Amino acid sequence: MLCNTPQIRLKSRKPPWITVQHLILTNFISTAEWRTAWNNLTLENADLVVNPTQPLESFKLPRQEWVSLNRIRTGHGRCGYFMHQWKL
Repeated sequence: MLCNTPQIRLKSRKPPWITVQHLILTNFISTAEWRTAWNNLTLENADLVVNPTQPLESFKLPRQEWVSLNRIRTGHGRCGYFMHQWKL
């Protein structure tokens, strides 16, 4: 455990070793938490990515084509007018 911790307070008043001790005591597993959060997410177009750990087919495209498709998918463009999300 973390026994040799300094006795000074950080500006946040929440020292990181307190958080680490809590995570250790609760058997926190980051990958399991991440997968749970990913599966519980309800987003528009979330069904486009089935497994987030695998690269999409479009990653094999040349950069210019990939960027164009990604801009269409996300609803963002190159100029200031398109920097705000829009729906088709």
